[in-house]
Amino acid sequence: MNVRGDALTPFVFENAAVRGAYVWMPLTAREVLACHPYPPAVARVLGELLTACALLASTIKFEGSLIAQLSGNGPVRLLVVECTHTLAMRAMAQWDDRRIASLAADASLADLAGGAQHGRLVLTLDPKGAGTMYQGIVALESGSVAGVIEHYLATSEQLQSRMFLATRETPPPECSCSGSRAPRKRMTKPGRASRRSSRTSMRMHCSTPLAPATR
Repeated sequence: MNVRGDALTPFVFENAAVRGAYVWMPLTAREVLACHPYPPAVARVLGELLTACALLASTIKFEGSLIAQLSGNGPVRLLVVECTHTLAMRAMAQWDDRRIASLAADASLADLAGGAQHGRLVLTLDPKGAGTMYQGIVALESGSVAGVIEHYLATSEQLQSRMFLATRETPPPECSCSGSRAPRKRMTKPGRASRRSSRTSMRMHCSTPLAPATR
C-alpha cells in the first residue's frame, strides 16, 4: 500500500460473513481542508465524512454518486460531501462564524446542526439520470459520524456494521479511516435530494479520484 497517497484497500475475513475496506486519504483531506480556514469542528467532521463516504461509495454498483448532507439551524447550516462511483470527491460547508466559535473541536453532530430535534444527516444514492434516486434520513441520535452511519445501516438496511474513523490535524491536515461491514444491500427509501443554489458564504472544493492501493 502506498502510504504517501490516497488508497482504498478492500478486505475479507475467510470463513466469516464479514468484509470491509481500509481507506487512507492524506492527499484528498489535505486539499479539501487546506482550501479554506475551516473551524476545527467543521474540519474534523468534513474529514470524517470524506472517509466515510469513500468507504460507502466503494460499494456502488452503478454510475452515480453517494451524497452525505448534514443540515440544521445550528452553527453549521449545511455540510455536504459527494463521492462518485469512481471515488472522485467534492465537499462544501456553510457555517456561522460567531456561533461556531463557541464550540469545541470535538463537538457532536447534533451540536453542529443545532440539536438532534432540528438537525439531520441525509444519505442519497444518485444514479445520475439512470434509475431511481434513493434517500435515507438519519436522526442525529449518535454524536459521531461513524455512530450515525452504523445506526442507519442497522435500522434501515438491516446491516450490522462497524466503522472506525480517525482524523489528525497536522500541518497540512490529514485524515484516515478504517471500517468493516457486512455484505451490503441497496438503500430502499426513495426520495428526491434537495437542490439548493450556491451562496457566497459556501466553501467548496473538488478533488481527484482515490487511487487503488499498490502492493
